[in-house]
Amino acid sequence: IGNKKALYAEVLHHIFSNAIDRFRTSIQQAHTPEEKLRQYLRNIVQTIGQNPGAAAILIREQATGGADFPEVIIRDMSEIIMMLVEILNQGYRQGIFCEANPFAVHMLAIGSILLTHTSYPIRVRFTIEPPEIERQKKQPIEKTLKDIEELILNAVIKAR
Repeated sequence: IGNKKALYAEVLHHIFSNAIDRFRTSIQQAHTPEEKLRQYLRNIVQTIGQNPGAAAILIREQATGGADFPEVIIRDMSEIIMMLVEILNQGYRQGIFCEANPFAVHMLAIGSILLTHTSYPIRVRFTIEPPEIERQKKQPIEKTLKDIEELILNAVIKAR
C-alpha cells in the first residue's frame, strides 16, 4: 500500500465503501421516505458501531480541519449525503417531509451520533444534576441513538 497516509486512506475507504453498499441496499428495500430516512440514520449508527475507532477519527479530522483527511473519503461521504438528498426530496415531493437542508440534517445526525459514541465514557464517569439528566446520560447508548433518530424524523416530517 505504501506509506501511513495511503494505509489510513485505504482503511477509511474500506469502512465507507462497505457502508455505502449497506446504505444503498437498505434504502432501496425501504418503501416510504420515512422508512428510507430511518434506514439512513440506522446505517450511520451501524457503521460507527461496527467501527468503534471511526467516531474518534472523524471527530479528530473535524478538529484539525481535515489535515489528514483523504480526498477519497470526501467522495465517499458525498455519495452518502446524496442518498439523503434523494430521500428528503422524495419525501418533500410526496408531501411527507417539509423542505429541509440535507447538509444540515446530515450534520445533525452525524454530529449527534459521533458525540454520543465518543462522550459515553465521560458521561458515565461524572455525575450531572438534576437526577433526570443523570438517568438519561447513563441510559444504554442504543436508547440515546433511538432518541436522536426520532428527533431528526420529527424535524423533517411535515405537520399533519
